[in-house]
This record gives sequence, C-alpha cells and structure tokens, in this order.
Amino acid sequence: LLECLNGQDLDGIRDLFSDRVEWFVPGSSELPWAGQRKLGSQASDFFAVMWPYYVEGKSSASVNDVLADGENVMIVGTFSHVIKRNNKSFTTPVALHLKVHDGKITHLQLYEDTLLNSQAFDFSAGAPAVRPGDVPKSLQSGP
Repeated sequence: LLECLNGQDLDGIRDLFSDRVEWFVPGSSELPWAGQRKLGSQASDFFAVMWPYYVEGKSSASVNDVLADGENVMIVGTFSHVIKRNNKSFTTPVALHLKVHDGKITHLQLYEDTLLNSQAFDFSAGAPAVRPGDVPKSLQSGP
C-alpha cells in the first residue's frame, strides 16, 4: 500500500482492497474525500479525488512505525502537504489502521488532526462528513 501511495498507482491501490470494505475517514464535509466507503473499488477514487487538492510533488509521508498483529496493521507517522488553492503547508500526525484478510485490505480507518486539516484549507468549522451512525461497527462501543 505504501509503495502504491508513493507512486500514486491507482490501479495498484484498487487491487489491494477486498470487494467489500469498512472504510472510515473522518473530516469536514467540505473535504470531498472524507467519509465512509463500503466498496474496495472506491479506494482508488478516494485518492484520485484527494490528490489534485495538493500541490504536485509537495506532499510527503513519514512512517515512524508499522505494527502488525494477526489481521491488524497499524501505520503511524505524519503526512505533509501544500494546498493548491492557498499555498498553505501543514503536517499532521496520522495513524492508519488496516485489516487484511486473504491478502486483501478489508478495513481502513484513518486517524489524523481533522481540525488542522480544515484550518489549513481555510474552511469554517464545517459539518462533519459523517454522522454518528456512520462510524463502522468495529469502532462503536457497546453490545
């Protein structure tokens, strides 16, 4: 996945995901890539929509740790970007939780500073892109 992201390989990204996924990227509703997805084919769409918002060649990722336990993988690091429309740069700490089953990614949950993202894009507070009921079952508490 990291190699495909670095090379902006949309076909490679699409091939890594299961047909059905539990995908959750919180954030402002003003960010068209934030929200929930349920189909692996939507994984490459996420990046195809997001990448043009950033200045080409001015984004980077730093990976501090990759932790694996059975089907669970956690990638911890930072993302840095320069926004195309206002030339603002920002760096956010991130954690990416993946679940892999039979060699395909079935779950993706991104944790990042969503307020910092919104502020960098000069958005007002903005409504969340997801409602409480959109949170994947694996992240909900209770029975």
